Amino acid sequence: MTDQDLMIELQRQNRDSLGFIPDSTLRDRYCKQATYLISTHRTAGKIGFLLFGVPRRNEALYIHQTCLQLDYRRRKHAAELVRRLAEIATAAGCTEIRLRCAIDLPANSFWRWFGAELLRTTPPKTPGSRALNHYALYLDTDPHPLFRSRTIQPCVQSASDFSAPPSSSVEPNDGSSLLLPGSTQPTSTL
Repeated sequence: MTDQDLMIELQRQNRDSLGFIPDSTLRDRYCKQATYLISTHRTAGKIGFLLFGVPRRNEALYIHQTCLQLDYRRRKHAAELVRRLAEIATAAGCTEIRLRCAIDLPANSFWRWFGAELLRTTPPKTPGSRALNHYALYLDTDPHPLFRSRTIQPCVQSASDFSAPPSSSVEPNDGSSLLLPGSTQPTSTL
């Protein structure tokens, strides 16, 4: 399965949760500019993706869409995608990572747990659309778990934000890895 095929398939499977991005945009923007990351698992292969804008010095880098197969929606897979994006953003001189998440999605719990700051919530713009939470992960300081070594320290707002606290050390490798676009070799192990 190509990276683009994975993105199209996951978008179709999750169309009620994700914003619509045409197949041609996936091909002509994200795949052509290599502004995406793929998450893989040792036995399952490619399990998810993260789409982002072009990194620019002294500007925010925007996450446009991220999705993991349902069976692999554990925090460590998403966290590894965001950590890798943070490395890209930092190397490019970006100031922060920003994203929007529909207010009714369970992913809000992940972003709060990961240390994203909720900047604002915007109401639905049209009938049938949803309110959106706008988040930022800052790269120029170290208050967020994004840059703490070896483990993520949760920024918990309520007990329902996570099912169990993360361990105080690195989780053992379960065969997960992260691939850069066009690569056949993992760049890091989860």
